[in-house]
Amino acid sequence: RMLGKWARAGRRGIFIVNAALMFEVGSSALYDKIICVWAPQETRVRRICKRDGLSRAEALRRIGAQMPLLKKCRMADYVVDNSGSLARTEAQVEKLYMDLKTQVKR
Repeated sequence: RMLGKWARAGRRGIFIVNAALMFEVGSSALYDKIICVWAPQETRVRRICKRDGLSRAEALRRIGAQMPLLKKCRMADYVVDNSGSLARTEAQVEKLYMDLKTQVKR
């Protein structure tokens, strides 16, 4: 609703929406560009367990309930590889942001 309100008001810019299930629920068409953040499954499992206090089995169930990440990456306009260092991920995001900024000016 907020994006629609801004669009009707003629506002332009980059709006980031965290929508992990956008492909599953069919809302991907609402967005001009889609960024998929990729990391190996073991990395994702470890991070989910740490972040949410889940067991390995619970984390795997959560991942298994979603569309496979590689399929999401193939459907995305951009992919950020989040398997390395924070500095490496930040560099990718900065490059992506600069690319998106040039598109907004068009």
